[in-house]
Amino acid sequence: MTETFYAIKKVPASLEIPHQRIDVCPKGCMLFWKDATHLDICEVCHAQSYRNKTLKGKLIVKKEMIYFPLTPRLQRLYAIKNLAREIRWHSKN
Repeated sequence: MTETFYAIKKVPASLEIPHQRIDVCPKGCMLFWKDATHLDICEVCHAQSYRNKTLKGKLIVKKEMIYFPLTPRLQRLYAIKNLAREIRWHSKN
């Protein structure tokens, strides 16, 4: 692991796998995703999802999740020849 939070935030970009950042309720009870992206307050616990605005007027998310879609991850696994052979062998049994 890295020592700074900034370095940790750069890890998904270095993996070169498509990812999506999704806002989450600070208490973890709701995702602000699809139809709920426009909401500022959690529908379950009524907690604020954003902190104060920055100097540029941008909202700061209190908590977010990084979602890695399944298809690119599987494509990357099957791209490695030896690993792909092992995965297929286990799926036959």
